[in-house]
Amino acid sequence: MVLTEKKILRLFSGFKQKAELLFEKGRFDLSLKYWEAATRTAYCFYLDENDQQIEKGLQKFAANVKKEKIYPLLSNRCVFYDAHSRDKGALTQQYIRAIFASGWDMLYITEKSQDDVFFKPILAELKEHADKVTVHHVPANLRGMERIQHIVDCVMGWKCDKLFVHILPWSVTAVAAFNALPKTIERFYINHTDHTYCVGTSCMDFCFEFRQYGCNLSLKKRGVERKKLLLLPYYPIESHQPFHGFPFDRKGKIVIFSGGSFYKVFDEQDTFIEICKSLLAIDPRIVIAYAGFGSDRAFREAIEKKGISDRVFLLGVRKDISALYDNVDFYLNTYPIGGALMCLFAAMHGVPLLAYHNDKKTRMEEVVCQTRQMEISSMSIDELCGKAKELITDEKKRKAYSDALMSCCISSDQFNKAFLDAVNTKSTPFPIQIDDDFNYIPFDRIAKIELENKRKGYHREIVKCLGMRNALTRYPSFVFDSIVDYLKIRIVKKR
Repeated sequence: MVLTEKKILRLFSGFKQKAELLFEKGRFDLSLKYWEAATRTAYCFYLDENDQQIEKGLQKFAANVKKEKIYPLLSNRCVFYDAHSRDKGALTQQYIRAIFASGWDMLYITEKSQDDVFFKPILAELKEHADKVTVHHVPANLRGMERIQHIVDCVMGWKCDKLFVHILPWSVTAVAAFNALPKTIERFYINHTDHTYCVGTSCMDFCFEFRQYGCNLSLKKRGVERKKLLLLPYYPIESHQPFHGFPFDRKGKIVIFSGGSFYKVFDEQDTFIEICKSLLAIDPRIVIAYAGFGSDRAFREAIEKKGISDRVFLLGVRKDISALYDNVDFYLNTYPIGGALMCLFAAMHGVPLLAYHNDKKTRMEEVVCQTRQMEISSMSIDELCGKAKELITDEKKRKAYSDALMSCCISSDQFNKAFLDAVNTKSTPFPIQIDDDFNYIPFDRIAKIELENKRKGYHREIVKCLGMRNALTRYPSFVFDSIVDYLKIRIVKKR
């Protein structure tokens, strides 16, 4: 199936209607699968940031959950529910380290197995605090209502008065479970996905946001009350891996580094690729190295089309991220969706930041400038290239810019203290600035649809979500496209 905006909206509406119908028929497990398909669609294509039909649908599952009698809750305990559980990904390590510093006993609930390669470093860190942490893996074989009941039993069995919710945009089972908890357990939602749809507004008593943009979006578009918002910028988690090198000879080159999920660099005008081409034209010594997540097929096609594939190098997923920053000259922020973590790494390592934004409401300053203000973003490609050229030729300005960036970020100690204050007082030292003129403009949906038509990632997600039998019955073209794309990838790898 070739996706179009009209088809996407029809699929989104159809998933929700099917989920409601299945729930009314008592087919709760299958209903959850369709709710998940709806949330994955909303996330992938930047649909409604706060879909109340989904939230109300998930709240209904609470009536079917068995709950024990309410008990006295312990204030020195908490639960951290983590659907991410990924080393240096999302905000797992920042928040669990803040919990370690608080001295609370923690029940850490994860959806990952202990053998998951990305979870192993986090598990090792948790084990270092074995006297204060209990780790629980949600059994992978549990589905639907059985899984919801299991999560509720785990949280209530810990007898804590606070729950930290760190979930994925499509974690519908977790949201259904948290809606079934008694109101005496405070639910702190950690919003790592503040640029598009993310499920869960129905199960938050308070919401941690990491930048002003997320605060305003939650207030104006997600319908989160002002009193629930807690602004808490974060710091990056350093890697201690040795440098893995470059796929090119570094000698005599000016290396501009960039990175993030590939979907972040596509709009209808291929603006990011045009920025790369303009930067490369400044100096023949410049090369661009990109560390990307996901399918790189469309990216490779774009740089070949622009004639710059000989000077743009793909690094894949790098575990030596800290050492990588120590071996580059500049960091280029992604566009149209800017990165947060990657820019924070650049600032922490004093790597000069190059950032293009044509909308002041989404400038990178909101992420990087946590303790002091400075100008980073360029409002045109010409301005960006002029800044890059100046920094290349003027070593003193480059050094001053690097030093200023390094002084912008909060420390882990500052984060830990602000976190504890937020939980206890429901406020942080970072005031929220409400923008009365805030006007959220969704990212380029048409470009994202074109990208998904090339890489078929959305098709595979829906098939996996609904299961092969349901997908074959209702969406056979998705199954066919997924199989064909899988075979193409295998053929390319063999070559």
